[in-house]
Amino acid sequence: MGISEISTCILCLLANFDEEFGVRGLDRAFPITRIVIAAAFIVAFCICRIILWPIFTFHFVADVRLTLKQNDDVVAGTAAGGGTTAAGTGVTGGLISNAEKNTLRMMLVSVCGLSLLQMLWLGEIVMTAKKEITDLLS
Repeated sequence: MGISEISTCILCLLANFDEEFGVRGLDRAFPITRIVIAAAFIVAFCICRIILWPIFTFHFVADVRLTLKQNDDVVAGTAAGGGTTAAGTGVTGGLISNAEKNTLRMMLVSVCGLSLLQMLWLGEIVMTAKKEITDLLS
């Protein structure tokens, strides 16, 4: 789901303003620019990773589950439309191999893990934003 990388691009720009790992003095030379880039990152992160990511993940998981179920139905001979469904008997789509099934299952595990990371990163962004706002106001 490459759309999530939109926020990553903005984060890369924001990283240049980091006092420790970015360009020294850039945050002090362009404080407003830093704030604007940080706000753009938060908005992009929320849109791409908090709103769109779960929608795309839902559809991805549904597609993978349907693919695996249809494959199992073909193997069991219970595919829609009745009749014989063994390999070579006119079933369109055919069977997927065990390696392909395992790949799809690993993709499901990966997308669920990445979804968890989105929530953890959101928490980190909220904590960092609170600290930055507090520092800015003092």
